[in-house]
Amino acid sequence: MNLNIFIITSYSFFDQDLEKLFLCNLKYQDFSKNFKNYENYSKLSSNYKLDKSKHWITNVTHLFKFSREFKNFIKRYTNYYLLNCLIFVSIEFLPEKIASVVLGFISFQTFVDKFGTVFSIILVTILQMSNYHYTVLILTTFYGSWNLSEDLLIPYFNKIHFTMSEQNQWLNTRKGVLFGIGLVYYIMMQKFPLISFIIYSNAFFNMGFLITKITNEIPDNSKSLGTWSITESVWDGHDKFLGESLTS
Repeated sequence: MNLNIFIITSYSFFDQDLEKLFLCNLKYQDFSKNFKNYENYSKLSSNYKLDKSKHWITNVTHLFKFSREFKNFIKRYTNYYLLNCLIFVSIEFLPEKIASVVLGFISFQTFVDKFGTVFSIILVTILQMSNYHYTVLILTTFYGSWNLSEDLLIPYFNKIHFTMSEQNQWLNTRKGVLFGIGLVYYIMMQKFPLISFIIYSNAFFNMGFLITKITNEIPDNSKSLGTWSITESVWDGHDKFLGESLTS
């Protein structure tokens, strides 16, 4: 169920320690490359402000009311846990052939818009001929990694107010890079659950570096932010990113 990841991400909404790690690396990148991302980011305000003196239920209600990222976070993990429950019920209570069909359908729906119809059919066929354990492992790892990659961007989207369509486009055009980062940290947290908070903190810290590689510099005034967010939602820097990664 990956409750450790859910709990740590939930904590990040109520405390700014993890965001400070993100900002620490962002500030260092500005210093080393003469950017102003940290300075311009700090000028922006988030959609919500919690009062720690109030009861936690009041703060949760406030988040549901004012924080789009919190609502997206809850929605993503609700869908993830429902999917895991469906998989569990299928393999534990349904006949093997029916369970295989259900897992195959979920797998195809998961990968068809990412790999195309032909490759998805080939992948599902291979999984159908294998033990269902591998299908379950691939599905849970895929969705868990993608959720984690979005979790690491919560501080960024809390301040950069994209529209929902712009944010989805922003994520889709960078999905390969983000999924790769999420996959690495997801596997590490699964392998070493006792130090998952340390690993997660390191992921937040490194996102301060990655964000400067996959986005342009944040504008220094709110008037320019609207136009910037429209153009920034589409990313065409894949080749440059890969070139710099291979060089480094």
